[in-house]
Amino acid sequence: MRAFPHAATLLALATLLSGCPGTGAGGGACANVACPEGQGCDTQTGACVPLQPGDACGLTCSGTTPVCEGTSRTCKVCTAFAGCGGTTPVCNTAAPLGTCVQCTDNAHCGTGQRCLLSNFSCVPAPDGGAPPDAGSPAACAPACGGLTPRCEPISGLCVACLADADCGAGGQCDTNLFACAPGQCITPPAPPQASCSPTCPEGFTCQGGACVLRGGNGEVQVTLRWDTDTDLDLHVLEPTANGSCEISYADPNRLGQPSMCGAVGSLDLDSNAGCAIDGVNVENVIYPPGPAPSGTYTVQVENFDACSVPGVLPFEVTVRANGQVQVLCGSFANGSSGANKTVLTFSVP
Repeated sequence: MRAFPHAATLLALATLLSGCPGTGAGGGACANVACPEGQGCDTQTGACVPLQPGDACGLTCSGTTPVCEGTSRTCKVCTAFAGCGGTTPVCNTAAPLGTCVQCTDNAHCGTGQRCLLSNFSCVPAPDGGAPPDAGSPAACAPACGGLTPRCEPISGLCVACLADADCGAGGQCDTNLFACAPGQCITPPAPPQASCSPTCPEGFTCQGGACVLRGGNGEVQVTLRWDTDTDLDLHVLEPTANGSCEISYADPNRLGQPSMCGAVGSLDLDSNAGCAIDGVNVENVIYPPGPAPSGTYTVQVENFDACSVPGVLPFEVTVRANGQVQVLCGSFANGSSGANKTVLTFSVP
């Protein structure tokens, strides 16, 4: 936490100011417009003093903006001198009305922590050491990879992206969260049906009267989407004690069809199989609630059959693991039936 001058010191210094234009109600020498941010004009003494909610500003502030900022005569959530406390003691004055946050730079965090600017919170430093000086870059340790391949230079944490180029062709990076925004690679397929009437298509489940994609309760989920009438296929190589076990249409590990190599995850749907177009255009490898197998996963997409569709065939892969979501874009060239692409690898501790 930064140390600010004591209120009495500010008052004493303010009283010495005799060059402020205007005149207060008590005949003093200041006006609100002349006082520094976080101070207002005391109408009895004419001195610039630290603001209190609702006074010395000419405004009565309350509700969600209880602090009167003297320079702009604006009611705000907080200023650098007032309005914040508890678990969010710092005012992010860059926000138009101010926002109370845990930190705005590394100096606000304790030993072994750094300020993550995506949400202005103190988080453990990757190297466990003391935070660097405020605003100085911090190296990521250990090196970044998997779902979080880039190093955010202020916090020193590994993140999914720093710019759109990190999200693949057509992707967008949300620079507040340092995460790739979904739905940027393809035209999102329409939901198979808006309501459960009476049941949902394969690969979807009825929740709250609507059909939603299966797998949301598991620790890991890998989803392939595309927007053409083609037969694309999702392959996930799950880590095992003996290497890896491939989950695909050939060995989906569905109910009544246990995995031949002991996979925990399962493929819930082989969409458009053999060019029998079902219009779902989604394949989803899901995991049951509870810890997923530890190790490195490999995600592949196969263009099993272009089904006579000409041109480039785009696709989108969404991976949810370790509490983060990453979206990657890809495509197959015209006439590339049978091609298989490794999209990414990621690790689960």
